[in-house]
Amino acid sequence: MKNDGLAEVMPINYIHQGPTSGKGWLVVINHYEGEPEVWNEYINEEEAIQEAESWNSGMLGDKRNER
Repeated sequence: MKNDGLAEVMPINYIHQGPTSGKGWLVVINHYEGEPEVWNEYINEEEAIQEAESWNSGMLGDKRNER
């Protein structure tokens, strides 16, 4: 799991279309190279924001071991 991009939070209906649209939040990793990746889905926006902040601060992925 390489920390090679920035995470952002967006509503599920931004990417997914269907019966669950608008019922949660996605954390999406915008990789420096390649396509964005859906990291996880959350019901609670605050939890999604915390996960994105953890990724962006280097607490998740290989970046946490580079000091």
